Amino acid sequence: MDPARSLPPGSDRRRPPPSPLAGAVARPRPARPSSTGADAPARPQPSAPGGAAAAGTAAPSHLRPDPEVPVPSPPVPRPLLATADPDVLDAALRVCAAVGVEPLVAHDPAAARRAWSGALLVLVGADLAPALVDPPPRRRPDVALVATDLDDARVWALGVALGAERVVLPGDADAEAWLVEHLSRGLADAALGSRPPAPVVGVVAGCGGAGASTLAVALAVTAARQGGAPFLLDADPWGCGLDLLVGADLCPGPRWPDLAHARGRLDPAALQGALPGAGGVSVLACRDAGDVPPEALASVVDAARLSSDLVVVDVARRPGALAEVLLPRCDAALLVVPSDLRRVGAAERVLGAVGALPPWTGAVVRRTAQSDLRAEEVATWLGLPLAGAMDEDAELAPALRTGRAPGSWDRGPLPAFCRGFLGDWARRAAG
Repeated sequence: MDPARSLPPGSDRRRPPPSPLAGAVARPRPARPSSTGADAPARPQPSAPGGAAAAGTAAPSHLRPDPEVPVPSPPVPRPLLATADPDVLDAALRVCAAVGVEPLVAHDPAAARRAWSGALLVLVGADLAPALVDPPPRRRPDVALVATDLDDARVWALGVALGAERVVLPGDADAEAWLVEHLSRGLADAALGSRPPAPVVGVVAGCGGAGASTLAVALAVTAARQGGAPFLLDADPWGCGLDLLVGADLCPGPRWPDLAHARGRLDPAALQGALPGAGGVSVLACRDAGDVPPEALASVVDAARLSSDLVVVDVARRPGALAEVLLPRCDAALLVVPSDLRRVGAAERVLGAVGALPPWTGAVVRRTAQSDLRAEEVATWLGLPLAGAMDEDAELAPALRTGRAPGSWDRGPLPAFCRGFLGDWARRAAG
């Protein structure tokens, strides 16, 4: 029996709620970097997670870790072998030894029931299966029935009653390969799951040419230069392709068309390892307009959060299913808008069209030669906290002409903003 396996799968924007990232310890939070120009706000807005006032806010004492008390690592789950048959037990132990994991062995139904729900994977011998199905245990994934006679109809009935995904023969090479794959994947997932999922920051353009893709790449590049393992996700099929901006456009590896049919659970480590990248940034880029299916996007974001320490997403400003799927998965969003009247008006329309926003969404105001509004005026108009204001970066145009990734230089408004944003986030994560 080898049945198909089922893989696991707004508030008023003009008065944004206080950031849910404020005061948390388990996850980093975004910051409002210091403004670099004369039109910086006179005082920080209280709802923005940044600035001197926010930085001095301590987490509640019951949330702050005691430096004198070591935090225990969560136990690594182990597979369960429920059998008293020595042949079945020997074959199962051989598979576990190949993976390097010590199993729990239950020789009676009572012991098997106690360990059933928390086991990494369950192998049930046909000798104990009749007692285990009366009454049947709670349904769970990753259960296999080990039997010596696959022609016995009772074996298949027991497999159905147990909710087994597969009936295997002890010593069968294909069965052992299947078990090794499932055990290895389960151990990898357990190791990844022992840390909090990475935060997701969405970057949205308030208008065409706002610079959202540039900022998204610069945030990921800055995180990599600081020793992080960022995941850069291109969710704007109408852009140039973020692999081009990163400098990985000629690198082999999957792009969105290759993952268009992805559904449910993806292997986080395998995904991160297969992607093209440059400078420590893994990137999943678009190739053609419309090649990012919403269902695949949800699976990729969920996997990216388990394989990296920061996920940065370039979000399409056009309303539709992509934004509806993506924005609720973001912990914070940055709306990039130049500070002139026409573009701020366009950004207001984008805000009204993209749907529900993340718990905290801030405005990043770009000052240009055409600017006729101050940064805080732009943020007030949009009803958003001011995440920061940037002058034009003189290094950007020469860098793009020579193939250097945005944010890969040390001085200038763009890398300064990114360092401030990520630095404040990291300080808050430290407590």
